[in-house]
Amino acid sequence: MTFEEQTLLIIKGSIADLPEAERQRVETAERHIRALIQQDKGAAVMAMALIGAELDAGR
Repeated sequence: MTFEEQTLLIIKGSIADLPEAERQRVETAERHIRALIQQDKGAAVMAMALIGAELDAGR
């Protein structure tokens, strides 16, 4: 199993362990993000990278 596959399993497990209401909010956000990716994958991926970098930088 690759590092990326392990990471995916850990994240999915963490989501599964959330309280129901919080898990539903995560699933709703996931659906919205996937819809954006279907509309314009390049722009959506770049926007996610920007947001991730901002979160990492503490913004």
